[in-house]
Amino acid sequence: MDDFYNYVNKDWLMNNPIPNDKSKISQFDILTEKNLDKIKKLITNHIDESNNIKILYNQSLSDYNYLNEINKYFDEINNIKSIDELIKKFIDYHIIFNLNSLLILYVHSDLNNSSLNILHIGSGGLGLPDKEYYFRDNKEKTRDDYKIFMKSYVSLFNLNLNMEKIYFIEKLLAEKTYSSPEERDINLINNIRTYDEIKNDYPKVYLFIKYFLNKINKPKGLFNVINPKFLKRVDELLINDLLELWKDFLKYKLMLAVYNIINNDIETLYLNFYNKKLQGTKELVPKWERSIELINNLLGQELGKLYIQKYYNRKINNNILLIINYIKQAINNEIKDNQWLEEVTKKKALLKLHSMNIKIGYPKNNGLYNYDELKLSENNTFFGNILLCITYDNYLKYAELYNPVNKDRWHMHPQIVNAYYSPSSNEIVFPAAILQEPFFYENDIIKSFGGIGVIIGHEIVHGFDNKGRLFDENGNLNNWWQPNDNERYCNLVNKLIDQYNSYKIHDEFINGKLTLGENIADLGGVNFALKGLELYKNLSNEDYKIFFKNYAFIWAINIRKEKELHNLLSDPHAPNIFRVNGILKNINKFYEIYKIKDGDMYLNPEDRIKIW
Repeated sequence: MDDFYNYVNKDWLMNNPIPNDKSKISQFDILTEKNLDKIKKLITNHIDESNNIKILYNQSLSDYNYLNEINKYFDEINNIKSIDELIKKFIDYHIIFNLNSLLILYVHSDLNNSSLNILHIGSGGLGLPDKEYYFRDNKEKTRDDYKIFMKSYVSLFNLNLNMEKIYFIEKLLAEKTYSSPEERDINLINNIRTYDEIKNDYPKVYLFIKYFLNKINKPKGLFNVINPKFLKRVDELLINDLLELWKDFLKYKLMLAVYNIINNDIETLYLNFYNKKLQGTKELVPKWERSIELINNLLGQELGKLYIQKYYNRKINNNILLIINYIKQAINNEIKDNQWLEEVTKKKALLKLHSMNIKIGYPKNNGLYNYDELKLSENNTFFGNILLCITYDNYLKYAELYNPVNKDRWHMHPQIVNAYYSPSSNEIVFPAAILQEPFFYENDIIKSFGGIGVIIGHEIVHGFDNKGRLFDENGNLNNWWQPNDNERYCNLVNKLIDQYNSYKIHDEFINGKLTLGENIADLGGVNFALKGLELYKNLSNEDYKIFFKNYAFIWAINIRKEKELHNLLSDPHAPNIFRVNGILKNINKFYEIYKIKDGDMYLNPEDRIKIW
């Protein structure tokens, strides 16, 4: 057998073509579509007309044109007379439009002190999805298409801007923007600064911070400068000689931020570029789906509460907890038996494992934000209600700045088909929406271990991957490894990088460094889910096959070439075929069960990698 992924998924791949309005179709996408249908019925049939969600949904489906409303903000920009005034407008629009057009300011725990929220200063400003689009030779066609889009898009707002120079500003910003692998390097993105250090090192950026803190009525505190070189570039470019260009830049970024709340022509042109050109879709997603996506972004917590009440069986929590406990026991055993870790490091690894917080289904009440004061009105415009939602939500988040971290918060809504590990919280989180077939089966424990069990193992192992291992049991950035452990770990992961660097798709090599953390989690996830299942029951050969087949099945995907090439640049996950074949090549039990021989999906025993 030389391709287990296609052996298992051949019929599914043939019978599930990509819908014209999508860039891919996978098990996650199918479950997401089912959830969207549920949410549509929930909103349409079970929510009162005066509810914020219902008001926003109804308004989003109506015909509207808010060019006059956005023109008021263009007039504000026209009246800017200095760089100081420009910076204030960037901050104002950051708060009311979620405009991340230059700096991205957000509240998150201090990586060195996970109990305290601080302000993180990130980089924005690019119109293309990744910095590589601005420089790679094979992206020249995309750059040309983007420049055409820029001019066409601005014309729909009846403005005439200097798009060539705006693109040039984007390119200058892209030069100092981190690459996707760099964005995942904790040592690069953790740069704590005081207020005075910001003032001395980045005088123009300091003005952003000063005005922002005044605007949200917060004191001075610590800041994490995610990319110091980017902030230096911003400081260099924010000069009075370029003021008129920066005003054009701000207008353009504001246009991009409001693409889906002005009129149909503007939204269509935007999606024709970002979805059709960049991801290969043939049609636009139906308006009602786009409306639910918008509501998930703005009122996702409130929608999630209603989704849980209507659709979630809370008894499932106990089933998931049982699977988690068996997998944790398997990991516990593996760490104790580990041959390359020092004893002192093993103890700390076990402490981290057993300190890991588990969240299943939906957040507790004290993990929820209070939206009681947000009152939308049918008498207000859709545009106005959107701005109310964004501003209200942002002030809720900003209120937590320099306050203790609320450990009960979730960073994903329960109606989202996904899961995550948070290194700063040392927690694994499994929203309700993913706890369905083909991931979780109420009456098939083997398939469940091969589905949600692998996801559980994957998320736990993120706590010990190349990034997660740098955080301790409390979620603090803290090197708890001995020097010899570090050396041996790096030797193992470098082999995994080399393995994935050798895989190609569409004649492009996978970036083994970019995908390293996910590959470590995939490899450990399969290993520990299988070990956990073996602890749960004695397995026959057929049981093992069911496990491996469901693992391959959950990653079945049909994906457009454009989307896959886009993912190679920025997605930390390997293409799905290699999340199956590339991982199973390293699992000894897979060789035993399927009698894998040289010439098949075969690696020599000494070349098979086991990190965890």
